Amino acid sequence: MRVVATLTTRANYHKGLRETLDSLVNQFDKVYLGLPYVSRKGEKYEDFYHPGVTIVRLEEDIGSSSKLLAGLIMEKRSKDTLIVSVDDDHTYNKNLRSHFEKERERDLKSGLTRVFTQSGIYVKYWNLGKFGTNGVGHNWDQTRDLSKNPELSTIAGVCGVAYPSDIFPETEDYINFIKQYLNDNILFRNDDVLISAYLAKLGVKRVKTRKTMENFGVENKPKGNEIISPNRAEIMEACKKLKKFFIKDKYKFYTLCDLEMYLIIILLILFIIIRRYKS
Repeated sequence: MRVVATLTTRANYHKGLRETLDSLVNQFDKVYLGLPYVSRKGEKYEDFYHPGVTIVRLEEDIGSSSKLLAGLIMEKRSKDTLIVSVDDDHTYNKNLRSHFEKERERDLKSGLTRVFTQSGIYVKYWNLGKFGTNGVGHNWDQTRDLSKNPELSTIAGVCGVAYPSDIFPETEDYINFIKQYLNDNILFRNDDVLISAYLAKLGVKRVKTRKTMENFGVENKPKGNEIISPNRAEIMEACKKLKKFFIKDKYKFYTLCDLEMYLIIILLILFIIIRRYKS
């Protein structure tokens, strides 16, 4: 199986970037770094070189969602090719490739095509449009889903995300989808949610790996750099904005969202009160 890594970065090329690249070149068949010529802020991307890394120049900057572009541009669509997107500010575990490769090999034997992430959230929509969530953050999952690969709504890009390359149509389709939402500040900052919505549109399942690596990587971004990661409230707001895509996902009847748990507690309290009143 061919397994490649793809990422992007900002125009200032922080010092930890080379550490990130070093952690990838020794384990992946190819490492692609997508660099726009000019950022959305008008900043010029200078020429960059790193041993073992293929630089792919991008005609336009679509924000953090650009991380997938280099891989999509350079790789053929094949069920035997896995594109792993990563962030630019982590020194990754030497077993990151094998972690995802084993999952994909199981899927190939089972005739499945799914995207793998190590974490994420599951968004549950009630009838009448009531919104609730199973899992409230990227660090842990509350879905009560006991399957080997729990289905999720969103990916968590910082841990690495593995995409079979044959799930994607032409690269332009991905670009056009992302560009629709770039002027929305919440969605622009939530590339994980935005990419997940695109996958939902394609009808591709996002699932959690059977095991989560205890140490997928170590952050290497120097202190003082701008923090662009969205907070929990922004993640959930982004999910709400893209509800029309996530609502197409398979509904988990056997899981409990927060609101359902509250209702169950209320019903139990009422049941106890009624029993005591009758006795």
